[in-house]
Amino acid sequence: MSTACQFSIIIPNWNGIEHIEECLLSVGQQRFKDFDVVVVDNASTDRSVQFIHEHFPGVKVVALADNLGFSAGVNCGIRASIGKFVVLLNNDTVVAPNWLENLVKAIQDNPNVSIFASKLLNYYDRGVIDSAGDALDLSLGPYKIGEYQPKGQFSESRFIFGACGGGGCYRREIFDQIGAFDEDFFAYFEDIDLSFRANWAGIRTLFVPDAVIYHKIAATSGASSANKDRFDILRRRNFIFLVIKNYSLPLLARHLPFIMLGHVAQFLRNISQRRWRVAFETQWMILNGLSGMMRKRRQILAARMIGTGEMRELCSSKYGGTVAFLRKKLGSGRG
Repeated sequence: MSTACQFSIIIPNWNGIEHIEECLLSVGQQRFKDFDVVVVDNASTDRSVQFIHEHFPGVKVVALADNLGFSAGVNCGIRASIGKFVVLLNNDTVVAPNWLENLVKAIQDNPNVSIFASKLLNYYDRGVIDSAGDALDLSLGPYKIGEYQPKGQFSESRFIFGACGGGGCYRREIFDQIGAFDEDFFAYFEDIDLSFRANWAGIRTLFVPDAVIYHKIAATSGASSANKDRFDILRRRNFIFLVIKNYSLPLLARHLPFIMLGHVAQFLRNISQRRWRVAFETQWMILNGLSGMMRKRRQILAARMIGTGEMRELCSSKYGGTVAFLRKKLGSGRG
């Protein structure tokens, strides 16, 4: 029987052969050594699996027959791993040599915390933040804390809404408590959904500014028209799924009008741009998944450990609130 290590690093991969080598080399250079690595390959066609077997024989590879998406891929990796902590890492990232070492320090200093968020910097411009954790504007949706700001900002540890799925560290037992990543999301906002469930359950996330990851932003999502359509469909659908699953009735009463206004505006914008597939497939996918999200909603809200008021306090807006956002947009046309 395998002996549990401190960390299991889960790296989902889909046709990422041009990035995976640098990622795995940086992982291998960690000062803290008590970890294993699991790469979950989503049916790549670029020889990623063969490359990893040949050049990184110590890495465990879970090769899937089909592309199951980020959520299902990560869940497969969690099941195949043995670490006391599960750490997620994108294949288009490079980690600082003291990344795990600094996560260990944070864990030791905060034994009652179950989720830890790394600090992601732009790989191509390392003086710029990509993410200092995830936040949520209840009307306007998820966003990255600190995005585009100088790396010296957000230099203090603090509690935040959630960890980015490309650098989150989780005590393994929380997945038994609140469930793993929702595979119906496929990709995008599955980390925010998990954070929402964690917060409802009273599980907090601590931002660790010294645990640094360099991210090749959008390197694996692609820039083709087909990929952009898929990206936009999934993000819009998954935001609506997020709302249906996780918003209590008071949150819906307050924020749903703004959410639906934005949703209709996005639909009309896609129509005006003749993006027919994005406009209509998004609505079909929402309707098709509605009953499943309602079932999950009942389970999540029945198990809540905090009230709506406390959840509202955990969420924040980089715009100063929805009214301030609308005033800025309508008043200046900028922002």
